This record gives sequence, C-alpha cells and structure tokens, in this order.
Amino acid sequence: MSDTTLKNFVIDGSDRSVQDIVSKLKFIAQIQEGDVVDVRSLTLMKKSWGTSAYRTFFARDEGKSMTLEFFRSVIGEAFSLSSEYLKQDEPFLKEIGDMIIRSLSEAKCGLDEYIKTNSKCHMHIAQIQTLIETLNTKITDLNRVIL
Repeated sequence: MSDTTLKNFVIDGSDRSVQDIVSKLKFIAQIQEGDVVDVRSLTLMKKSWGTSAYRTFFARDEGKSMTLEFFRSVIGEAFSLSSEYLKQDEPFLKEIGDMIIRSLSEAKCGLDEYIKTNSKCHMHIAQIQTLIETLNTKITDLNRVIL
C-alpha cells in the first residue's frame, strides 16, 4: 500500500477513511437501550414522546430503514478496509486492520442494545440480528487472517 493510499485511508477524514469508519463503529458501540439513532447528525437521543414528535415532523426521512442502511454501510466498509489492511506486510498496516476488527467487535454491543430498544419491530430486529450474525462470522474469518 503506497503512502498516498495510506494517507487517503488514514488521515484525510473522508467517508472511506479508517478514521471515519472506526469513529462510526465507536458511535454504534455507544448505543444504549432506549437510544434512538439520528443518522443525519450522528447523534443518540433517548426514546420519548419528544423524540417521536421531532422525527415525525422535522426528520421525516429518519427511521429504522435509514438506520439499518447506516449500520450495513459502516460495517460493510469496515469489512472491506480490514481485509485490505490485513493483507499488507507492514506491521503498522496490519495493526490498523486489527484496530478495525476490534472496533467491529465493540459495535456488536451497541447493536445488541439497539435490538432491546426496538424489540417490537420484529422484521427490523430480524434484519439487525442477521447483520450481527454476519458480523460474527466475518470477525471470525478475519481473525484467522491475523493468526
């Protein structure tokens, strides 16, 4: 991986940079039971009538499908980046791949908490559970590359 590529993935802060993806995984990891995810602003709000009113009148495009797509996108990009970094020979680059895997593992806790908040939305929860199972399988596979 060239220095230019490393700069693009680590330093520049673009949507596909390691820093951006790991930050988003850490954001997902912070989700607690009762939190509502606002994808546009990347904030967490406690579930309440005020939050429901805000999302109904002001943030109409926010919703469970947008949140699911955010989770899928971030996790998918993390899979791609970690695989790319783990293939490298340099120890520093391999450590970046390992950092992404650790962040993916941390994000699972937030997804579990998200499920508790939305337990009555059966199909949505099934989609999140499937995402977690995929995440577990991929982490196991990536850990084989490390060892």
